[in-house]
Order: sequence, then C-alpha cells, then structure tokens
Amino acid sequence: MQFKKKNTFDPMPNQATIKTFMRSVQKETTDHLGITHPHHSNCSKQDREIIKSLAIRSADKGGGIQDYSKYRLEILHQLSDSDTYLKLNGDPTIQVKRLIETTLQKGLEQEFLDQDFWEFLQQSNPRTPVIYILPKIHKSLQDPPGRPIVSAVGAILDPLAR
Repeated sequence: MQFKKKNTFDPMPNQATIKTFMRSVQKETTDHLGITHPHHSNCSKQDREIIKSLAIRSADKGGGIQDYSKYRLEILHQLSDSDTYLKLNGDPTIQVKRLIETTLQKGLEQEFLDQDFWEFLQQSNPRTPVIYILPKIHKSLQDPPGRPIVSAVGAILDPLAR
C-alpha cells in the first residue's frame, strides 16, 4: 500500500490573478445570461436579517431550519456537560503536535516507518476541530436536542486516524 499525501494546493482568493479571473468569469456569465443587475438581491433587507438569524443544518433524521439563538444555546448546553467535556485552558495542538512528531521520528529512526509513511503521518498546518450539532427534529420540532458532531478533518490527529 502506498501512503502519499494528497495535493493540498488551494489558490488563495486574495491573489490578484484569481480575483481577475473570477471577475472575468462573472462578467462573461452575466453577459451570456443577459443579467443586467448581477448584484441585485431579490430579498428585502428584513428578509436578509431573518435569514442571518437562522442555523441551517441537515437534521439527524430529515431536514430542518432552526433559530440560531436556540441552536447556539443547545451547543452551549451540550458543552456544559462536565461528564462528557473538559474545559481546556488553551489549545493543546502544539503540544500534541510535538509529541506526535517525536514519536514518529523515533519510529523512522528505528525503521518501524519508511520515509513515505512518515511523511504521510505528518500534519504540518493542523486546524482546530470544530463542533456542531445536528438537530434531532424527530424528538421535538420546537426545541430539538442536538447530536454533537466534531469535524476533525485537517486536525492534528487526522493522518493518524486514516
């Protein structure tokens, strides 16, 4: 089995060439479709404010839209469960990264790992995992409890979990 890191090229949207290309594509598209006011919204200001106050997530079973303030309260309620979650004083990513790097380096030196596998297990720029909830609307439509999901894609342990 070959372990190779996937290509991580991601053009930065603030680069001038990317911005120029995006403007060119937008202009060609609006010209082709005959759109005269491409930035005109069909929503009123009040509608846009309402939309901003919603948390739109796929629900645990089915689909749903939830008031963002209720969604936020449910996440805070979930995180306040001290039997499940421990409040940290800071982000432990750097300490965990150092521990993993030290362990992997020992594995490479003792030839438990080959160079390709060692490189595959490295996570040079890890991101902090993000928690969100999927509302369980099959239990309650008014105040649905949430099923917590932690997205750890790109996090420090991501390569080790593969």
